[in-house]
Amino acid sequence: MEDSYYEKNREARLAYQNAYYRRNKEERLRKLELLAFLEPEEFEESRKKLARYNAAYYRKNRKRIRQQRKNLVESRKRQ
Repeated sequence: MEDSYYEKNREARLAYQNAYYRRNKEERLRKLELLAFLEPEEFEESRKKLARYNAAYYRKNRKRIRQQRKNLVESRKRQ
């Protein structure tokens, strides 16, 4: 059976994706550093907004999140 295009180029694709995400992560962190330095009030407000979003998301999805964590712990114990 002939390998598909994606199977043939899997390693190259993964290398590209890793480099892309690493580069974007560094850019986002740099932008946050600049925002914290130049606009500390705006930076703090954005952090608070994110914290409120995360808390609301957790409250809404608590049951599912706890089940996923439980499953993860159990799967690690089996290994």
